[in-house]
Amino acid sequence: LKKHKDVFLSPDTTYQFQKNGNIKLTHNPVIIGSGPAGLFCAYFLALNGYNPIIIERGEKVEDRVKTVNVFWKENKLNVNSNVSFGEGGAGTFSDGKLNTLVKDKKNMIKKVYELFVKFGANEDIMYSYKPHIGTDVLVNIVKNMRNEIIRLGGKFHYNSCLTNLNIENNHIKSIIINNEYKINTEPKLLFNVYHVIAAFSTLNLLNLKNEDISNVLSMEKLNKKIYSSYTQNSRNVYVLNNKNENATTFNQSLFFVNMNKDTQKTIVIGWWQISRRYEYNDISWLYDVDFEILKEQNIESIVCVGPEAYDIAARLKLSGIDKNLINPFTKLKDATDYIKDKTKGEVYGILNFDYVTPFNKYMKGEKA
Repeated sequence: LKKHKDVFLSPDTTYQFQKNGNIKLTHNPVIIGSGPAGLFCAYFLALNGYNPIIIERGEKVEDRVKTVNVFWKENKLNVNSNVSFGEGGAGTFSDGKLNTLVKDKKNMIKKVYELFVKFGANEDIMYSYKPHIGTDVLVNIVKNMRNEIIRLGGKFHYNSCLTNLNIENNHIKSIIINNEYKINTEPKLLFNVYHVIAAFSTLNLLNLKNEDISNVLSMEKLNKKIYSSYTQNSRNVYVLNNKNENATTFNQSLFFVNMNKDTQKTIVIGWWQISRRYEYNDISWLYDVDFEILKEQNIESIVCVGPEAYDIAARLKLSGIDKNLINPFTKLKDATDYIKDKTKGEVYGILNFDYVTPFNKYMKGEKA
């Protein structure tokens, strides 16, 4: 059989967990946040006998769903448990689309999918070319995963926010929760799970300047994951790889634009449909976006585009930006023609994902 041209050995596609270290832990490992990274970290630590402690500022997922529904119906916001914060992370209330397994060289994504299935997802995500879970199913998956972590020895603390760090000799000795109680930590072991808001908050606790923190975080995983770029008639075009559908994601994009204050630039802001989550086209969150920082930029033009182009323009004017710099267009093609023919400098696109592909095609002179 070995000589048969149509017979070959199937490669091993099982995920290989990292080998154990040689440092004896004196305290349980502590995980801050029970989003996807935190939950999977906790699961593998618990599976290997480390009994992790998980600190979550929001509620457990079933309680969080009730709180979020109250917000959508009655506009009552729980600042610690909402669409962004709480067990399951911000993605709990997304539409549940998953990456494919095409570039999964280390079989990590495959292992994640296997665990999703184990905890309640449909098996078709293992072979579908458009794998999808859905929020209703995802809530039960998160709940089942938490119960398994607890069974394996993990402990969860909800409504518990990291509020301070005790540092001795440049090592974190313990953490303070809710400004009340202390949890001892391993002084020489610190691993990061990337999360912009959490990273910003932690560095803020260390008394670093907000501007320095923003610039460092914007450069993290340098640029390939932050934006896509190309040139158009010798102009650099940067399109932010962000959902840009709420104040948090918009501010992250603005931090990136803010890195090059002195560079002449044209900024494009807009969307076709901001999100299916917001009923009646509610864009009141625009007034929570820190557009004021654009006043410090060397701006050639700010192009507002889409059905709410004039709403965006009104918000920018309220931020104190010169109205002569603001140019609204309801049609994307008209906006890109204006950018190419009437503006100068580098182009920064802060667009919702539904506009990214057609924007890039129009800018390159292709049909969308």
